[in-house]
Amino acid sequence: MKRKPKGLVLIYVVVIIGLLSIYLMELMSNSRIMLRQTRRVELVAINRNLQASAGAWARHHGSDRLQQGITLHAGLLSKRQAAIRVLPDEQAVQVQTSCILATQTHKQTRKMKFLP
Repeated sequence: MKRKPKGLVLIYVVVIIGLLSIYLMELMSNSRIMLRQTRRVELVAINRNLQASAGAWARHHGSDRLQQGITLHAGLLSKRQAAIRVLPDEQAVQVQTSCILATQTHKQTRKMKFLP
């Protein structure tokens, strides 16, 4: 009587599991890269909103409250750790923003000129 080799099926299963694990590792690596890029884009968008808010605040209050600069409370504007600093400059306002998300930080400084 001849028996079928049962060990051959086990070898196939082990090889298939190994190939699937290699594919899943590559997929996980790509998803990590995409997550980092998404966080970066989110930080840029948050900073853009912070810059617009600081510019609107500076236009509304003018130069009367900007003798030495002011730090605005940004907790309501973003759930992320955000900071806005508005500094007076020659016929303009310098706005410094920063935002932290997980391990990434995005800082931006911009000068805004206003029409008299």
